[in-house]
Amino acid sequence: SPFPQSKDNLLPSIRIPPNVSSPPIMVTYLIEKMPSEEVAPEPTETDALRSEDMDRTREPGGRTRPLRALAAHLERANKMLLERLRRSTATVFSSRLVRRLAPALFVIALIVYLFLGAAAFFFFENYHHEAVVRRHQINQGVGRRHYARAISSRIFNDTRNLLIIIDREQTDRVHSILVDSLKRYEDRLELKQHVVGRWNLLNSFNYAYGLLLTIGHDSRIPETTGGQVFSLIYTLLGVPLLFGTVFVVVRYLLFPLFTPLLSTSRRRSLAFFLVASFLLLWTVLLSLFLYSVTGRDYWTALYVAVFASMTIQINRGASSIPLPPLCLLTVLLMVTVSLGLLILLALILCDAYAKCCTRHGGSAARHADDAVAAVDAPYKPPPKVTVIVDEAGESHIAK
Repeated sequence: SPFPQSKDNLLPSIRIPPNVSSPPIMVTYLIEKMPSEEVAPEPTETDALRSEDMDRTREPGGRTRPLRALAAHLERANKMLLERLRRSTATVFSSRLVRRLAPALFVIALIVYLFLGAAAFFFFENYHHEAVVRRHQINQGVGRRHYARAISSRIFNDTRNLLIIIDREQTDRVHSILVDSLKRYEDRLELKQHVVGRWNLLNSFNYAYGLLLTIGHDSRIPETTGGQVFSLIYTLLGVPLLFGTVFVVVRYLLFPLFTPLLSTSRRRSLAFFLVASFLLLWTVLLSLFLYSVTGRDYWTALYVAVFASMTIQINRGASSIPLPPLCLLTVLLMVTVSLGLLILLALILCDAYAKCCTRHGGSAARHADDAVAAVDAPYKPPPKVTVIVDEAGESHIAK
């Protein structure tokens, strides 16, 4: 170009020899600052995670640590998987029909899963347990008769100075009396005996339900290898299903009822205290039910009710309250309601936190929107500038 440019001045410096007289020159051109280097594409989320992992896996000397690199790779894979799961879930639940049918579908799937678990535990454990009970009862009866015979022979053989005449009929009668006495004595000791029907269909259903609620199952565990393996797999798949079902039911059926109460902070506090008060009242009602069924002290019933409402497994001594199968099923249903109330409280708190963050971060969001709008604005060509070169060779911009 005949007009050399400097870094500080974008206008060309035009010099005219002094011995040449000429009128001012009108020069019209476009001033446009060209980018000094190419615009790099914006980094994606995967590139950002990868660069962050590379920074964390390098030592101060620049060497890469293999274990940290592997851990960073696994963490990046987990983040990407969770992000894809979140996007797919948001896409699925964006439909109004899906939101309406989701609670019913989840409840039906949970009920089918519970009956499947009950049938499996009944299949694995019932026949084996009945055989164990029969064998135990036979051994126990033989042991009672043996000890009754030993006691009677010891009593009557040691009475040499007593005038006692006893025949076989009286001996058998004494043996039967001793056997009954030993049985009553065992019952008074409240020993844990093998009971027939421990793994019937209703008890198996209660066991499967208790596993999914994570409140423990006292001393009842599967005795067969197949039952133990199935319980492990059943729990890994069933616990997320139950908690997810309760969350979906609360989120799409109960939480919309509280939407009018969540417009202001005062109403949100009122809704929170209402749900918390109902949860406290429900826990007291559960403790009263346990106290009426078991007949023990009220403190133990309240202790079990509080921890069961929070789906926390408690120690075996306090949780081993004998309950009939139907009463145990009622307790499990009441614990499920308590779990739903806890999830409702968590949703109210999350809604309050989200609105608080939105209120405090409104100005930052507006600035970000302005910046995005400025970037997305349509391109406008640079204006034309008229430059006048005078007789002295100096250039000026025409006003």
